[in-house]
Amino acid sequence: MLKYTATPVADRCIDDRRARLALERLGLGDLQAQMQEKGSCNVPILDWLMEDQSLWSRLLGELDMYRHHTRNMPDGSDKRGWLRNCLYSQLQQAVRMDPLYYSLYVCLRADHLT
Repeated sequence: MLKYTATPVADRCIDDRRARLALERLGLGDLQAQMQEKGSCNVPILDWLMEDQSLWSRLLGELDMYRHHTRNMPDGSDKRGWLRNCLYSQLQQAVRMDPLYYSLYVCLRADHLT
């Protein structure tokens, strides 16, 4: 027997009614229709990242460091060594931990999988 079994997909899914109710509570009831019509939507929910100047300057510094390490060298050679794809930056982690972002992501997915 496995110690950690997978959760069945049906248990990780919310229905359309619950997704619509969650979006309406957030004041974003029209997003589901926009998502179905256009396939994407823009929601300004991550403004808090830029409001804290200390946090924002740290995140920009991290991006500058990434650009530095992936820059082209003056002799024309690529400088694409370590940190080539930057999968786990602080900015990515901060965004993915945001509960509102996660809720919207689940509600706007066609299958509503968590």
